[in-house]
Formats: sequence, structure tokens, C-alpha cells
Amino acid sequence: MFKVSLPARVLSCRRRQSTELQTCHDPSNMNAHDLLHRLSDEEMRRYLTEGYLVLKSGLPQDVHDHIRDRCEEIFSTTGNPGNEILEMNPALRLVFADPVVKGALISILGDGYFMHPHRHCHQNRSGTPAQANHKDSYEEDVNVHHHRSRWAMAMYYPQDVTADMGPTGVTSGSQYFSSPESLAGHTELGVTGEAGTVILVHYDVWHRALRNHSGRNRYMLKFLFCRAAEPTAPAWNNQEEEWQVPAGREQDPLEPLWRAMWNWNRGQPVATEKREHGDAALSDLLAGSEAERLRAAYTIGLHAFDQNDEVFSLWLAEADEAEVRAQRREHTSPCEHMFGYMLASQGATGLVLLEEALGSEDWRIRGSAVDAAGDMGNEARSLVPRVTTMASDPSPWVRRNAVEALGVLGDARDDVTTILGQALYDEDYLVGHNAALALRKLGTASGAAIDMLLKASTHGELYRRKNALMALEVLLE
Repeated sequence: MFKVSLPARVLSCRRRQSTELQTCHDPSNMNAHDLLHRLSDEEMRRYLTEGYLVLKSGLPQDVHDHIRDRCEEIFSTTGNPGNEILEMNPALRLVFADPVVKGALISILGDGYFMHPHRHCHQNRSGTPAQANHKDSYEEDVNVHHHRSRWAMAMYYPQDVTADMGPTGVTSGSQYFSSPESLAGHTELGVTGEAGTVILVHYDVWHRALRNHSGRNRYMLKFLFCRAAEPTAPAWNNQEEEWQVPAGREQDPLEPLWRAMWNWNRGQPVATEKREHGDAALSDLLAGSEAERLRAAYTIGLHAFDQNDEVFSLWLAEADEAEVRAQRREHTSPCEHMFGYMLASQGATGLVLLEEALGSEDWRIRGSAVDAAGDMGNEARSLVPRVTTMASDPSPWVRRNAVEALGVLGDARDDVTTILGQALYDEDYLVGHNAALALRKLGTASGAAIDMLLKASTHGELYRRKNALMALEVLLE
């Protein structure tokens, strides 16, 4: 552990914020002070549509100067510390305890959110060319990209960043797209700002470091955060019940998706309003642009299909395409299907078909279906017994998605957590570290699961070990 002497003003700020945040983080004490730091309806709408917010920490300049100087010292003596940056530069904890930053994280991920063990300090040296636009991988994982806000990423600038310093470029509204071809017409913003600027993004937003030609190094520190429990009520300063389409965006094909995200974040079950069933909607789902397919996934009704056999026939065709795409594109799951998004968006009305899909003979359909069960969340909790059995499916992709789903579905009975404990030692790495992450989300576990986490805490694989340690910090309290 590295110890750093902080300026007296910084220490005073730490004590003051510790007192403030006891109030800010207690959901039973949402007083006027707390609401000032949670997002407004307008800010939440912007996050859901654009995929990012730019925040400004209220910490004094001394803190940011100290963090930047420490980054320079670390890079000049030991090189990039990777995941150890927080331990080597502990004043960073003040940034994420700041009421503005913490209030925004609570608003998006709910009370009880937690920091993931992966973090990284990006040094953009002067003369460095721009990166290629990309989504981040989920830290040695390959998962279906979910639209609902269960992960977020915070990018913090410890120094003033101007346009010539290679700021982080964020592609507005890109978080729901998997294909780079879908980004045409979307604006890239090079986010500049004073020291203390924090860019809070949906984890799947497309972004990159831009060219630095300033003669100065630019630091950006990236931290990941996870939702622990599904929303049952708004976590932001919500005043308006109904979704309001941003001005000028009424005809955007993603508007139904945005509306669904708003309702989900408010803890509302999927509405049972009449959905589309015409040939046009089905045609878009099968062969439209990515935006058109997403719109169809969130608007089409199951009655658009003549019978379930038609669903599975079309789904198998998509599974073939997805498997080829996964082989060509790095960090892409072969179980990422529009039919999975469609079923998850149906809510309770899709449970019968979803349960049938869980029994498919095709591993790709099973993998997509069990992922959709997790993505559906609270409305799919009746499927927990079936999902639990799929943690021992012959396909590692199905097992991986099953243990992730169990962490989301929130059923922490002993038989469920014991199965997750056993999955910690699955031969497939993706299954093991997702089982540990699921146990952290559940926040309680059987004695057998805790024993297996203790063994996994010294495992040779990085995130199987780190996620197990993260879970134990909560389970052993």
C-alpha cells in the first residue's frame, strides 16, 4: 500500500465530504441537500439518449493538482500501474465520494452500486495520434451488450483539458449500437473541461482518445461501476412520470427504446399496450438497419408471428449470422441477438416463449434466451429455478450467461448461491469470474459459496480472483 501525504486543505475536504455523504447516500433521508446532487429529469433524459453526462467535481484545485502530480510521478518511476492506480494514488477516492459524482452514479445505477476492480490511468502523451473509435470490452469478458443501465464508466480529468490536448471523444447517442456502420450521422464531441471534469458514460458508448498536439501530457483516469440491484423506484430527482421526447427527436427510430429505458429506470414493469404486428415491423426486425431493428425489437408484439415455430426458425437464421459476426469482431458474443432484445423488452408477456427458448436444442438460442431472462430482470424471477440449472449447461456460453443472469435476477437462496459458488471453478474463465461478480451483486451467500469464494480469492486468474475478493468484502462484513 502506498501512503501519500495530502495537503491540509485536501484532508479538510475529505472530512467535510464524509459528513455530507452520510446524508447523500441514505435513501431513507432524501432531503433537499441530497436532491441537489441527484440528476434532474432533463439530465436523466440526456443520459438515456446521448449516453453521457459531463460533471464537475466540487473538490478544491489542490486535490486535482495532487492527483495529477502523483500520476506523473508514478508514470516516470514505475510506468502505468493498471488496476493498482487507486492504491497508488488514493486521493482519487475523493473524486468518487464527491456529492456531484456520487449523486449522478446513484441516479443511474441505484443505491448500493459498487466500483468494479478494473480501473486504468490513460496517459495521452503529446504527439500521440487519435485512437480508433471503439467500445470497451468488459474486462476480459465477452458479453451481450445490454441497453439497461447496469454498468457505467467514469472518466476523470485531473488537469484542465483543451481541444489540442487529445481529449476523450464521445460519439453522442452511440451506446445502443454494436456496429460502427451505425454511427454515421452521430456527432463526436471532444470533451474539454477544467480539472475535476468527470465524463459519466453508459458503458457501451463509442469513444476514443483524440490526437494530442499540445506539447503537454493529458491524463484521464477510468473507473467502472456496477448496479447491485434492479430498480424498483426512480433513483434520481424524478418529478415527471411520463417520458418526454427531447425536442426535435420525435421521429428518431430509437425513441421507443429510450422510453423503455426511462420506464425501467423508474422501476415500472413493461406496459402491456398494444404492440405493432404488421409486415413492416417484422421486416425491420429481420432486415432493417441496426436502428430500425432496435426500434422493431422494442415495438413489435409476439402476435406478429404466426406461431412460435416461426419465431424459432427466424431466430436460428439470426443465430447463424451472429456466430459469424462474433468470429470476425473482437469481444462480440455469439449470443447477442435482436430476438433476445425483443423478448427481454416484452416483459411478463414474453415469459412463456422465453421459457420455451431456454429448452432449445441449439446452444446459441439457449445462450441468448438465458441472457434475455437476466436482462428482463424482476419480471423474469419466476425463471430462476430453470436459469439455475443452466449454470451446468454443456455450452460455456450458456453457462456464462446463466451465472450473469442469476446475479441480476436477485434470488439469493442458498441453493442458488451454492450453484454460483461451484461455478467459480468452472473450466471456462468467463463463467468463473462472472459467478464471483454475481455473488457480489446478490450480497448474501450460503456458507458453501463463501468457502468457495475464499478459495477463489487466491486464484491465478486475475478477475476470478479480484471479483471473488470484491464479493468477500461485502459477504464477510
